[in-house]
Amino acid sequence: MKNAEAFSSNDKILSPLRTLQELIRFVIPKGNKEMPVRIMLALIFLGLATLVTVYTPFLYGKAVDLVSDGKSLDLSLLWFVIGSYALARLGQVFF
Repeated sequence: MKNAEAFSSNDKILSPLRTLQELIRFVIPKGNKEMPVRIMLALIFLGLATLVTVYTPFLYGKAVDLVSDGKSLDLSLLWFVIGSYALARLGQVFF
């Protein structure tokens, strides 16, 4: 209850950085070296999943543009774009 009273006082307004520091104190026990690594990996994978989610429609649009363009088409480039799109979609499922 001692920690709950610190947060309930009206005269103490926490900045966002201070709030994160207080939260980390409760999430990561002292002496646990594995937990910060796991949290950082989770944040990295969360960021990668967000990038894949945003970039996937652009890959799909590029593949459609390559196919619909009237010029000669390098099939290896087309397969690369389609494969990149497929990997991005799989990345969305796994992350």
